[in-house]
Amino acid sequence: MTGNKNLWDISNRPSTKTKLEILGKVFNVWLTIWNKRDWVSNEWYVIDLFAGRGKYIDEENEVYGSPLIFLDKISQRIRNLRQELNTYEIGDTIEVGDLVIKVNSTRTAEKDEWDMLEEGYIYLLVDISIENTGNQEAYLDTYYNFRLVDKNGRNYEFVWAEKAKGRIEGNLGAGRKIAGELSYGIPNDIKEFELEISDPNPGMLGTEMVIINILLEE
Repeated sequence: MTGNKNLWDISNRPSTKTKLEILGKVFNVWLTIWNKRDWVSNEWYVIDLFAGRGKYIDEENEVYGSPLIFLDKISQRIRNLRQELNTYEIGDTIEVGDLVIKVNSTRTAEKDEWDMLEEGYIYLLVDISIENTGNQEAYLDTYYNFRLVDKNGRNYEFVWAEKAKGRIEGNLGAGRKIAGELSYGIPNDIKEFELEISDPNPGMLGTEMVIINILLEE
């Protein structure tokens, strides 16, 4: 038999193999539950009282024991969260965590002579309304929770604009609503953008994110 002779051999121990299979399936279910519940802390402690050596030998193959099963399931869940990006259009009603979000419209505005925008840039103003349907307040950060990118992946910074009607910033209490405009400085010759919106109260494994397509008129 090949493999690490220091590992325990479970080739003839079907009960151990069944236990490991069940452990992986059950832990995966609880990862989903924990990551969606506000009563779960963002600090998790998994205590394995029978961790053994972390791996076993099954026939000629090394297989994961319980601690590596835990780590593998956590890593898989994080990768899946990053891949689960849903795309929407202006006017769609979107759920991001406990927030119900709607991008109502967009408009552009020329800069004033005293504005700090670069030459050839204009303002993109995104009218958005948000309702917090959860039971805890959510802090909305215009720099962290909202990101504008163009079709080439270039990121555009949020900029404060006097032309913006209302602000999307600060604590939004449970059951409360807010509406206003996000403002960005964009090149006047680019017409296709995506607005990325992330959950302000993410789970331990990562944050939920959605993408809204923005197409400006020529």
